[in-house]
Formats: sequence, structure tokens, C-alpha cells
Amino acid sequence: MNSLRSLSLVLALAAAGALAAAHAAQLAASAAPDVLIVLVDDLGWPEFEDASTPALDKLAAEGVTLTRFYAMPNCSPARHALLHGRWPRRTGLGSVTNSYAPPSATNPTPAPTLTSLPKLLQARGYHTALVGKWHLGQAAAAPGADPMLSAPQAHGFEHWLAGAPANLNARDGKSYSDWLRVDDGVERRETEFATRAQRDAALRWWRETPSPKFLLVSLSAVHQPLQQPPDDLLPPGVAPGTKARSVLSAMISSVDSVTRELRAAVDPEHTLFLFLSDNGTAPQTYGPVENAKGTTFDRGVRVPFVAVGPGIPHGQRCSAPISIVDVLGTVCAAVGIREWRAAGGGGEDSVSFLGALHEPAGWRPPRPWILVEIYDADSDDCALLDASWKLRSLGGKDQLFELVGEPPVEQPVSLQGTLDARAQSGLAALRALRSALPSRGG
Repeated sequence: MNSLRSLSLVLALAAAGALAAAHAAQLAASAAPDVLIVLVDDLGWPEFEDASTPALDKLAAEGVTLTRFYAMPNCSPARHALLHGRWPRRTGLGSVTNSYAPPSATNPTPAPTLTSLPKLLQARGYHTALVGKWHLGQAAAAPGADPMLSAPQAHGFEHWLAGAPANLNARDGKSYSDWLRVDDGVERRETEFATRAQRDAALRWWRETPSPKFLLVSLSAVHQPLQQPPDDLLPPGVAPGTKARSVLSAMISSVDSVTRELRAAVDPEHTLFLFLSDNGTAPQTYGPVENAKGTTFDRGVRVPFVAVGPGIPHGQRCSAPISIVDVLGTVCAAVGIREWRAAGGGGEDSVSFLGALHEPAGWRPPRPWILVEIYDADSDDCALLDASWKLRSLGGKDQLFELVGEPPVEQPVSLQGTLDARAQSGLAALRALRSALPSRGG
């Protein structure tokens, strides 16, 4: 009898332990924050600061702004870095991917076998969706699926809504009010203004989807073709314009309006909310090509970034250099995922900057350098930078810049004369880092 009682006690304790473990897992899942990322297309700091953005000003007052957040010089590499947590050179992706052509040696495209942020979150029990622009090529989500219309699902998104495979004026698209729209594998011609359509799809999915959930709102704005937004997307007092710069400012204000509505839809105590851009503003709107989007100059790669959410202090700034490749690791850390580097590829270059969001003044990055680059068969522009120095290689020729002030100003340092000790040290350190980078396409 005693042995039976002992066995019963052991079984009861085991059952209680299993229930406790299940309850703990349930609590952990319920405590994990929702995640909403607003990704703007082609928005650099100078144009962002010149526009009327009351909602984003309020967002910055409620959270942390990263003043040295670096993306990539153009669209596809930046999105690959964000979603897959790896330097795009590992995929051989140095410039824009053609989403209307299959992957090839001349059209490198992230493989659907790579781990990704939505895949990692799905494994954690999250619902996942992409709204808006994709621009990372083709991949079939299932046998027989259209590889152009289901690529986001192949990379971990359950839904792709108000989607654009690339830019709005690509293929048969013409403008923000005449574009080809994708909703979960179904393509149709859309005449509703793209920014409004993407806003509405994002709000609908968010309100109808239970937690935990991850939503990437990848706005087509403010990418070319520039087009005056409808009045209902603009804050009061923003007048319509005809010149490129004034239309761009109105488009930025429409992004501000969308951000305000998305922010109002979330539970602020239970949502990690990130706002960022994929690269600097296109040069057509303000002048010189040599220091804009498409280059590794500051104006091409240093972009706005604001974060609000649980544990993030109000109205603070962090000036440590941080890369878009680290968004994956940071979101994973925020939701309790401890390992995001996959043996089969993906996540291997991402480190968490969650500490910068919680303690921005005293945080020191675990990888205090950033890689930005753009290359194809005809050109090669690669730069490595840390807090004080930037080494740019353009066509194989080195250029050194000292980063002075906050925000940093790039001051060229001649390599023809004798360098002082500081410049020698900075140059040597960055050249050593460059030699240790992973090879392209390997």
C-alpha cells in the first residue's frame, strides 16, 4: 500500500509539474509583446526633419531615437538585412533584386530556406503579416504557387496584403493611384491611393488578429514616382505642392498620418513599435547624386529610427552605431528568443541592440562597427565605419573620413600625406575588419 501511495504521489507531482510547465509556457507566450514595424521607402534624415511630422515627433518623445542607425544604400539589400539578419553580401545581393524575374546568378535572391524574423516569431506562436512592398524576389510558398505572388509567405509571413512585388511603377504599374496589388497570392489592378490602401490593410489585420502578432508595414511611400497624397492623409495645414521637394514633404506627412493611426491601434504597454527607413532619400528630389541614396555616403545610409514599447524610456537618444541587420536579433531578444542564428543560414550577423533601447545613455554595442555597401557588375561602393572613422572603398580605391560631431559630419582625410596617430589607428582597424568580412556570395 505504501508503495502504491508513493507511486500515486510521484505521478501527482509529475502531473502538477507538467501543468506548471504548461502554464509557465502559456504565461511566457501571453507576456511576449506584439511587434509592429513601420518601414518607409527612401527617407533620409534631412528630408524627414524638414517635413511636418507631429505624430513622429510625439513618437520620439515617447521613446528612443537612434541617431546613428544605418541601413543600406538601396532597397533590396536593406530588406534582406532586416528580415534575415545577415549581411546581404552572403547572398551576393549587392543591389536591387528583380521581383519579376526568377532567381539567377545575375538576379541573386534570398533563398526561402534561410531563417527569417517572421519564421522565428512563427515558431514562438506569433501570427505574422506583411503589408506593402516586398522587393526581395521570387519564391514559391508551396508546390504550384506563383513564385512572384507568394514569396513573402515562403519567408515566413502568413499573409501578404496590399502588396507590391517591387516599386509601384514597375511592370504595368504607373503611380500611387494606378498600381498592381497583391493580396495573399491574388493580383489585381488598384486605383486606391497606395498609402491609404496599405494603411487600411494594416489596421484591419491588426484589429482582427489575436496576440501575439508581428506586422511589418512596408510602405511604398516615399519612393518615386512622387505623387501628391489625398488631403485625408495629411495633417492640418500641409498645403499641396507642385515642385518635387514640396510633394516629397507632403508624402512624408502622409507617412506621419499613417504612423499616428497605427500607433493608436496598438496596446502601448504590450507592443514593440519600430519606425525606420530602408535607405536615404532619392537624389531626384534635391540634387547631387554623389552623396544620396545609392551611395555609402552618410546621406545614403544613415536613416531615421524611433522605437517605443515596454521598458523603453521616453524622449531619449542613442548615438552608438547600429545596423539594420541587427533588427532581427533585437526583436528576438525582446520577445524572449535567445538563439536566432540558424545552422542553415540566416541570423548569423545579427546582434541585439535591445540594451540601446532600454539604457540608451550607457549602452555599448557588442559589434561597434557597421558595414554598408552597394555593388553590381559595373560598380563597387563598400564602407565600414565605427563611432569615429569611416573607410570607404570606391572601385577598389580607399577613402578615409573622420566622423565629427552629432549627428556625424564626414570630414575627408587625405591618404596621400602623413596620417596622425588617431587616423593611422582608425584606418588600420577598419582595414583589418574588412579583410575578415565574409566573402560575397559565399
